This record gives sequence, C-alpha cells and structure tokens, in this order.
Amino acid sequence: MEAFYHHEFVVPTEAVDGNGHVNNVAYVQWMQDVAVAHATSVGCTAET
Repeated sequence: MEAFYHHEFVVPTEAVDGNGHVNNVAYVQWMQDVAVAHATSVGCTAET
C-alpha cells in the first residue's frame, strides 16, 4: 500500500456564513497550508 498524507483540522465557525458555506478565501488558504505541511513532512521545504 502506498503511503499518503493525512491532515485533519476543525473548521472554525467564523469561516462559515449564514448559509452554512465556507468562505472561499479560507478554503484556499487551508489547501495551501496543508500543501506546505505535506511538502515539509517529506523534506521538500526549507525550514527557517
């Protein structure tokens, strides 16, 4: 079985609007944060 990266987090209530939809900007930021975390976990980023 191939290894995969798993990242779990809780969506803060302030990122959800009155219709129950997540703010698009917040969603894209989470994707970027997880992508960087994954890259870091396999040694593809330089930590300062």
